[in-house]
Amino acid sequence: MTDRFELVVPGLWMVRSRVSVTNSGVWLEERVACLIDPGNTADELAQIAAFVREQGVRATHIVLTHAHWDHALGVQAFPGVLVVAHANYLGEIQRDGEVVLRFLVKNELVDAATFAFPRPDLLVYQEMALPGQGPALRLILTPGHSADHLSIYDPRTGALWAGDMLSDMEIPYVISSLADYERTLAHLSALDVRALVPGHGHPTCDLAEIRRRLRADTEYLAALRGGVEAALHVGSAIGETVARLSGLIGPQPEMEGTHRLNVESAYIELGGPGNPLEVGWGRSFATMAD
Repeated sequence: MTDRFELVVPGLWMVRSRVSVTNSGVWLEERVACLIDPGNTADELAQIAAFVREQGVRATHIVLTHAHWDHALGVQAFPGVLVVAHANYLGEIQRDGEVVLRFLVKNELVDAATFAFPRPDLLVYQEMALPGQGPALRLILTPGHSADHLSIYDPRTGALWAGDMLSDMEIPYVISSLADYERTLAHLSALDVRALVPGHGHPTCDLAEIRRRLRADTEYLAALRGGVEAALHVGSAIGETVARLSGLIGPQPEMEGTHRLNVESAYIELGGPGNPLEVGWGRSFATMAD
C-alpha cells in the first residue's frame, strides 16, 4: 500500500523496506521524480512505481547512494530511467560483486538468471547538481562508509539524504576509510541541514537531533582513532586493541560486532600489522556468502 510513504519535507517522500530496513526515497519536482535507492522486493518496488504514478509524475533519475546490495536491488524495476552513482561505484562492484551475488542468491533475494548489478549512466566525480529535469539537488561525494558513497542535498529545504550515515539506530559503519569518514562528517557538519534521512533508521526535522547525530558520530570516530593510535603506540596486537576498546560504544550489544570490525579495520588503516583482507570489514565482505 502506498500509505506506507512518509512525507519528510515538501517534495521528499520516504518508504522503508522490510529487507534490511533500508530507506528508499522519492524526490518530486513538478512533473518528474528522482528515486533514491529504490528497493528491495518486487512488491515494494511495485509500490514505489504506483506511488510515482499516483503523483502524476514520471521517474527521470535514480541515484544510488552506494553499491552495497541493500541499496542497489531495485534499478531493474525502472527500465529507461537514468541511473546516477559515484565514480568509484564500478570498482566496488568489480571487487565485491561475485561474492555479493552468491550471498544474494543463497538468501533467495535475487534470481541469478535474471539479476545484474546496475550499471550507471552517469558517474559523479565531484560535487554537482542533478542534471536535466528534476529536483534541484546537489550530489555530494561522502566516502568513508564506502569508497563510492554519495549523499543528496536540497539547499532550498535543507534536506539531506545521508545514505548509510547519521542513523539513530546504528553507530558508523567505517567500512572503507576512517580518514575519509572523518572528512565527510566535517563537510556535512558545515551544511545547513534542516531535515535528515539516513539509509537505515528514522528521519528527523529536529535541529537538535540532527546536531546530536553529527556530534555523536564525530565523537565516536575521534575516540576510535585515538584509541587505536594509543594501542599502536604501546605495541598492542590487533586482538588486544579490540579488547582495549570494547567499552567505547557503551551498552549497545547489537553494535558490538560492527564496532569490532571498525576497530580491526582502523588498526590496519593506521599502520598496524596485518592483512586487510583477513580482518575487519575486508574479511567480513570476503566471507559474507560462506
